[in-house]
Amino acid sequence: MRNTDIFDRRYEGVHIGAAWVSMIEPEPGHEGEFNRWYSDDHFYAGGMCLAGIFAGRRWVATKELRELRHSSDEDLARYGCYLHTNLFDDDQLRGVNVALSTTLEHLGKEGRMYATEIPRRHIYTAITPYEGVVYRDSTAEGPRDIHALDYPFAGVVVEIIDAHHQHHRAALLQWLRTKFIPKAISTSSALMCLVFRHEHLPEIIKSPRLPPQHPTGKSRVVLLWFLERDPRPVWNTEFADHPATVQESGMGNLVFAGPFIPTIPGSNRYVDELR
Repeated sequence: MRNTDIFDRRYEGVHIGAAWVSMIEPEPGHEGEFNRWYSDDHFYAGGMCLAGIFAGRRWVATKELRELRHSSDEDLARYGCYLHTNLFDDDQLRGVNVALSTTLEHLGKEGRMYATEIPRRHIYTAITPYEGVVYRDSTAEGPRDIHALDYPFAGVVVEIIDAHHQHHRAALLQWLRTKFIPKAISTSSALMCLVFRHEHLPEIIKSPRLPPQHPTGKSRVVLLWFLERDPRPVWNTEFADHPATVQESGMGNLVFAGPFIPTIPGSNRYVDELR
C-alpha cells in the first residue's frame, strides 16, 4: 500500500532548522573499524535516511590538524578525530528527535551499533538550532547555506563559544553576526559561516556514550566556517587570533576552535594519520 505520509510530502522550500554536530573519538586500534562502520552503514542508516535530514558530511582531524586546535577543555583539545554533521529541514525539525531515538533503538536491537566491538567516545554531540549565516560575499551566486554540506569545501572549522551567562547568549549571537564574523570572513578562506545555538539533547535520545549535559550549554554558540582552502596553511593568519578577539570583546570565551578536512567516502583515507 502506498504510504501517502511519505510519498505525498511537499516542501515549500528547504530551510535549515538545526544541525547535528558530533565529534567522536574511536579508541586507539579501532580507528579503521569505526571509520568503515560509520562510512558504510551508520552515516546512512542512523542519519541520512531519516525524514527531515537533507544533507550530511563527515570530516576528519588528523594528528597534524588536532595540533592546531585551541581549547580550554582537555578532551576537546586532544580528542575527537571525526566530525559528523547533518542539516535538518525546519519543516520537520520537531519529528527528528523521535525518529532518531526510534532508529537508534532499532539499530541497537539489530546489532548495528557495535557498543563494545567498536569502542568510542562522543567528545561533543548536540542538535544545534540554526541562527543564521554570514557570507563572505553577499552578492555572490555561489553556494547558499543549504548547500554547505554538499559543496566541495576543502575544510571546516568548528568554534564553540560560551557567553558569560545564559541571559547574555542573545547579545553574543548579535555581536557574532554583526561584528565578529563579518570582519573575520571578509579576508578569510571561508565562503560562509553558519551560526547555531547549543541545546541539550532531549531525554528521548539515550546512549551511554553521549556526553552529559554541559553546565554552560544554555550559554553556548556553535560556529561552522566552510573553507575553500585546506585549513592548515591559513590557520595562523585567519583563525589563531579568534580566542583573543572573543575574550577582548567581553562577550564570552572561545572554548574550542578546531579544523577538519572532508573524509573520502568509502575509504580509510587518513586513518593512518590519526595517531
